[in-house]
Amino acid sequence: MSTPDPPPWLRTRTPLPPSASRLFPSGRSRPRTLWAKQDDIERGMDDTRRLLDLWSETADPALKTAFQGIHSRLFTSSFNATEATDLMSGAKDRLLFVKTTGSDVRTYIENGRLLLARRLLAVPDIEMYLIADAAGYDHYATFSRAFTRSVGCPPSEYREIVTRGRKGTG
Repeated sequence: MSTPDPPPWLRTRTPLPPSASRLFPSGRSRPRTLWAKQDDIERGMDDTRRLLDLWSETADPALKTAFQGIHSRLFTSSFNATEATDLMSGAKDRLLFVKTTGSDVRTYIENGRLLLARRLLAVPDIEMYLIADAAGYDHYATFSRAFTRSVGCPPSEYREIVTRGRKGTG
């Protein structure tokens, strides 16, 4: 059985798929409250988990529980690659994970968190520190370094590019 390549949106330095633009409606007329921002964050987390779950359904059945465990704790800052590998039964499962996803567990977790961050950065009125926290980073500086390393520009610049593009298309 041939394992599928990881989807392009899961690899680093690639933009979100066009279908992701419908996650957050553009142009809001009402003032944004913290609760409304929290709703956007939770919706983004759920949608990101759903995307990852859809892709992981093609994985070997031996990894199903590992994927479920990783996805359920993905955005918790205390969750790390060591805990994720503990969800796998042994070296064979870890190798199968790498073969299935095209990356090691640490990179997979970081890419999943940054996928959520890219989605939330498209909402201009969610503060950066809230996005960093929602994506599972304890400190904004750590989030900013990881984001810049993966995407190629800082989160603030990415947000400017995404929101400028959205204003031009509306």
